[in-house]
Amino acid sequence: MSVSKTCLSLVSVLYPLFVVSAFAQDNPLPRTTSVVVQGFKFEMKNCQKTSTKSITCYFSVTNQQADRVLGLYASYAGGTSHFVDGGGMQIVASKSQLGSASGGVASTETVTDIAVRASLDFGVGDPKATFLGKLSMLFICGDQHFRVEFRKIPLEGS
Repeated sequence: MSVSKTCLSLVSVLYPLFVVSAFAQDNPLPRTTSVVVQGFKFEMKNCQKTSTKSITCYFSVTNQQADRVLGLYASYAGGTSHFVDGGGMQIVASKSQLGSASGGVASTETVTDIAVRASLDFGVGDPKATFLGKLSMLFICGDQHFRVEFRKIPLEGS
């Protein structure tokens, strides 16, 4: 499948959806992993446990095409950004941040070749988990929804 210069128009039962996953081999991912989806480069930085045992995952997004708006969903009626931890618990994101925008959905204009900082905040997961089995992030560009997934991400912090 080739990716066009604009957001793809793929057919799905509920809404257009495109999923790309970055997989580790047998060990958790190195500190930085990246994947390109629909002309956006997603670079995973890290996921950290906070003092309250919540988890925040940090990444960046670089638009490799013409300027356009990108949105990141924590959750909404048609889907969620979520993770499955090493203990099998699925936790839905409570807040998304993309550039200076934050909330249940965050959107910002992305400028060609300029990285935008992004993060997802999650509630309490398994306190003994040492990695996320899967981080699944839900985005929108134009009227097209798509997912980016990273797997076996080590959890940093206490």
